[in-house]
Amino acid sequence: MEWPANVFFYHTQPDQGRDAVLLLGTEPHLKWLTFTNTVLQLARQCGVELVVCLGAFLGDAVHSRPVPLIGFANRPGLSRRLVELSVPPSRYEGPTGIVGALHDACRRQGMASASLWAAAPHYLASTTNPKAAAALLQPLNDLLGLGIDLGEMKRAAARFEAQVEEALAANPELTAYLRQLEERLDTAGEPEPRTEGPELPPGEAVVEELEKFLRERREEGEDE
Repeated sequence: MEWPANVFFYHTQPDQGRDAVLLLGTEPHLKWLTFTNTVLQLARQCGVELVVCLGAFLGDAVHSRPVPLIGFANRPGLSRRLVELSVPPSRYEGPTGIVGALHDACRRQGMASASLWAAAPHYLASTTNPKAAAALLQPLNDLLGLGIDLGEMKRAAARFEAQVEEALAANPELTAYLRQLEERLDTAGEPEPRTEGPELPPGEAVVEELEKFLRERREEGEDE
């Protein structure tokens, strides 16, 4: 059996004057108060000064365009800094997840916190998206002054975009749909999470074929 796990990693950076604690895991379905209090208890034991959450949501984004980002911070100075990094504040109001619970716990315990979110194309819902990951890491790198070389991530993002274009060349139906989506985005505002099923072009099999193609390309790359 493989149980869902939430694992902490710790990385020291003597030359940067800032260390990092990373929590990677699965959103719990129960006992959110216990979970968030436990996370912040460990954060205080490690001397954490800022909690940053990273995530993505399915929205009306297109793989060929720059990845839309939105952010949140519970301190005015942090909010201004995110805007300086081209991460506009989110206007979303509605049901929340564990990230919202963590921010609420940070507010109650007086700890600074921020979130960075990337809008991922809804027609690539089950595909690993290095372009969205690279887009998230760039402002995080700048916000925390980590000095990380993101060259390989950006090259992976370029390969991902090229693979999607290669797959689209054989799917005129999906290509036409994406043109319509791009036109709609040109007149739309901030991307928001989708609360309903994606508006896919006629025949979901087209999207399934696209995701299958990308999985095969990724597996071939791993074999190489």
